[in-house]
Amino acid sequence: MSEGIAVALIGFAGAVLGAAIAGSATIWAAGIKRGSNIPCGLLGLFASLGAAVGLVLGALFGSTLMQRTMSPQPTHPISVQPQQPTGKATTVTFATSTPLTASPLVKGRLLYEDNFDNSSRWNVEDGMTIENGNLVIWPGWDAVPKNPSKFGDFVFETRFYIPQSGSTAFYLRHQLPPCADWNCSIQIALYFNGDDQEIAARRFSGDKPHQQVDIKKARIRLLYPSNWNVLDVQAKGSEYAVYINGVFVFSFTDTAYVSGAYIIDNAPNSSGEVKIDYLRFYQIP
Repeated sequence: MSEGIAVALIGFAGAVLGAAIAGSATIWAAGIKRGSNIPCGLLGLFASLGAAVGLVLGALFGSTLMQRTMSPQPTHPISVQPQQPTGKATTVTFATSTPLTASPLVKGRLLYEDNFDNSSRWNVEDGMTIENGNLVIWPGWDAVPKNPSKFGDFVFETRFYIPQSGSTAFYLRHQLPPCADWNCSIQIALYFNGDDQEIAARRFSGDKPHQQVDIKKARIRLLYPSNWNVLDVQAKGSEYAVYINGVFVFSFTDTAYVSGAYIIDNAPNSSGEVKIDYLRFYQIP
């Protein structure tokens, strides 16, 4: 029932009550007149007073009904759990003009998986360790596998934790010697400081500054603060597509490398550890 209809009905109920009391007062006054010598003026005063009392009581009755009708009814308490952000409602602002559209990410057969149950596959050294099922990398260090598998076309997936004011990078199609320098790869780098988030795709043909090229950058708002995030990268020939937490970020083209291994890096200016929950490589259907 709408508020206007409720008020109208309440007013009508108050008026009816007031009229009934006023009518009763008039009848009572008329009865007194037949059996007494009270002047008509005094009886009229009694009738008027009765009518006034009836209107006042009607108004009070109407006010009481209104409070009961319009006041919120008690409900059982609801326990509200904190919501994690889903990423689906965030806004992606691109440094370059790129539409937020892409083919659905489809993963084929699982080619490789590391859940970090032990450290046997990794060159454990200062700055990185494996504990509690996570690869942990301190600022300024890399995590390098002992005998890394090489992949050509693939979908790379990882679940990672990046600290506030953190910066990490995933080296894909990393080239072993005879690369001109140690680092020849396609890098997906992430910079995270609250709402200030950026992702970059880079080509490295060596360790010198002139051997590093930014292919594409984007400012995003997709990374969950103080929580786990998922990165997916599809590499098919020279075409790449990047997703954060299931949301397409951008695609790019680069012909430098057709296959390679992988390395994970935590930047020297990160504020804390980067943790990796798992690494997976899938076949492209």
